[in-house]
Amino acid sequence: MKSRTFGLLLVPILACSPRAEPTGTAVSTIVNGTVSDETQDATVLVMHYDALAAGGGAASGCTGTLLAPRLVLTARHCIATTDDGAACDSTGKPISGGAVEADHDPTKIYVFGGKERPDFLAGNARPVRGKEIVSTGATTLCNSDIALVILAEDLPGAKIAPIRLDEPPKKSELVTVVGWGISETENNPPKRLQKTGVSILEVGPTSGLGPTELRTSEGSCAGDSGGPAFAASGAVIAELSRGGNGKKGGGSDSCVGGTNIFTSTSGHAQLIRDAFAKVGSEPWLEGQPEPVPVTSNPAVPAPAPASPDEDEGCSASHRSASTPAFSVFTLAVFFALRRRRNPAISRI
Repeated sequence: MKSRTFGLLLVPILACSPRAEPTGTAVSTIVNGTVSDETQDATVLVMHYDALAAGGGAASGCTGTLLAPRLVLTARHCIATTDDGAACDSTGKPISGGAVEADHDPTKIYVFGGKERPDFLAGNARPVRGKEIVSTGATTLCNSDIALVILAEDLPGAKIAPIRLDEPPKKSELVTVVGWGISETENNPPKRLQKTGVSILEVGPTSGLGPTELRTSEGSCAGDSGGPAFAASGAVIAELSRGGNGKKGGGSDSCVGGTNIFTSTSGHAQLIRDAFAKVGSEPWLEGQPEPVPVTSNPAVPAPAPASPDEDEGCSASHRSASTPAFSVFTLAVFFALRRRRNPAISRI
């Protein structure tokens, strides 16, 4: 995964027009990794698209973790309008950048399950739409680049992940990072990627890291923002905020050999528990048996986006994928994917 050093810059993985979501100073994607397997199917693709946004509408792609059938953990910069980068001090205050303007409309957030990238041109992309965003409400990404998306319905067929809420991450702990970001060879890898043996180098508070942040060795890159760091137990212990190696420009060159900054889940335990309460579920705590799932509604295929005149662009409806509206959407995503950016020290 690639990343920038200020914060994770969202590189548009899926887009109706080329536009990246800002989050920090680094873009994140999995670099020097391998294909992710079915055991990591709690890792999902998170996309924001708003046809009425400035510039004629654009889509941006991130990564997230399914914690309950209707609850996704991701980065705040993935679901909000923010500065492109962020430099933070050890107290969690911004030195430069990192400002959060406002959260996106949750109904413009789309989540995709599975370990293969959706084929938009074939018309088989079936996302589940967001319903509500849960965040700290902070006006900075520093120490607060974390959010949860409550979905309008259960994500069909996806697995949920256990989570660490009661203990902080430990220095030298090895984690596996998973994401949908760019690799050192491809801007849009066809399959979800992972990298094992990623080491936690530092745990905040320390220089450049707030009290709930940690720094890891190389792994993530652009598009991996919001993606999980899994402990050896299989529990998600943090999500990707920003990173990079200090080089400017696009592509994996700004990620290879760099470091990444994650936001810990235990540092925001109450926020996460509050989100679980909103969906009527209990967290699957690290080391505990998986709780009996609470199904809020039957699993149904995610709706295809409707035409702009019906729902402002990439909206969810049960129209046939062969309709002109869906074709326009998929073509837009295709061309946007080809123009993905990979900033050096910013949101991943």
